[in-house]
Amino acid sequence: MLKRDNVDAPRVVVVGPPWSGKHTLCSKLSKRLHCPHLSQLQLLENAEPSLRKAISDFDKSGKIVPAHLWLQVLQTRLEQFDCIKKGWVLEGIPSSREHAQAMQASGIYPEHCILLQVPNWVLIDRARNFDPAAPDVDLDSKLKQSRRQLREVAACYKSSLRALNADQPQENMFTAALEIIAGRASAAPFVPRVILLGPFGSGKSTQAHLLSQKYDIVNVDFDEVVRQAIVSESAAGMAAKAYIDRGMRISAEVCIEILKEKLGRKDCAARGWVLHGFPNTREQAQGLETAGLAPNRVFFLEICDEAVLERLSLCRMDPVTGKAYHLTFQPPASSIKHRLMQHPSMKKEHIMQQLSQYSATLDDLSECYEEAQVINADQLMHTVFECLESMTMKPLPKKL
Repeated sequence: MLKRDNVDAPRVVVVGPPWSGKHTLCSKLSKRLHCPHLSQLQLLENAEPSLRKAISDFDKSGKIVPAHLWLQVLQTRLEQFDCIKKGWVLEGIPSSREHAQAMQASGIYPEHCILLQVPNWVLIDRARNFDPAAPDVDLDSKLKQSRRQLREVAACYKSSLRALNADQPQENMFTAALEIIAGRASAAPFVPRVILLGPFGSGKSTQAHLLSQKYDIVNVDFDEVVRQAIVSESAAGMAAKAYIDRGMRISAEVCIEILKEKLGRKDCAARGWVLHGFPNTREQAQGLETAGLAPNRVFFLEICDEAVLERLSLCRMDPVTGKAYHLTFQPPASSIKHRLMQHPSMKKEHIMQQLSQYSATLDDLSECYEEAQVINADQLMHTVFECLESMTMKPLPKKL
């Protein structure tokens, strides 16, 4: 497991399509932040001979390099003194969903994931400067594959992801990247401390992501924070793991300790935060208050059980492309319908169990947050967000 002595050391991932300027940006960031700049090529050059040969053999055969091989190379480098003390900037790493998930499973979490965005025609124009003879068909194919992989990588880093327009002068792009990493003040008129409550499937994660993206608030997914604490082997993380290993609910005290570490960081203090997935009980809500982590906005996303079932139980995933579908609202092509799979958490029995658990604690949470606002979550995603946004950024009415 990777342990960090310096919690303020930058940990930055920069990903983007070919010819988007990743190398130039990472080089500039590395010099300004005084930390190592690591690319796949640099990692491979310094890897152990056996690993270097294994990866080279996969490359020569045209096969995808298994995630565990790249992970070994990356872990070895990140465990060196300079990366632990100074942080790191990863160029184009991870390059796939499998690589991102392997990094997360081993405790490698970036504080910032910067996604470079450039229109295809600009990328093709840049590519021709490198290779004027390259056929447009080959370039289009390469970009399509890259876009698909980037969507999958981005889905793994929702809470730390920031998009950056790379179709601008390099100095402007560099300045914008530094602002992201520096954790500038959020675009909100005050420092928001928001809690989103609601049943399983009410859209808490989606709304937190939208709020975070628009106002540069830190998106705090409680389940993800717990996983990070466990893989980093912090004292609270190890205590949480002991509960999980025994099949028990993590105690409120341990949960609060994990959140104190997360919400006490500079980015959360300066920019504010939106927390979802916690609290779930009266004891947890009271623990937040006692720990000095009281929110200044609380919202209940309200939706009936039937709507949740329709929303979730008809979700399917294509194991080949990783793309998600909904049998009613976003149906798949008939040619791939046979291979779609349903995640166990989307089955009716599991959904009903989650809804029942939420129902049992709803009254307690409502009593703890008497000033909370209730929002109808059975609407279009952006309609819900407009309502949430208006009550987050403006003074709250005494009653709706």
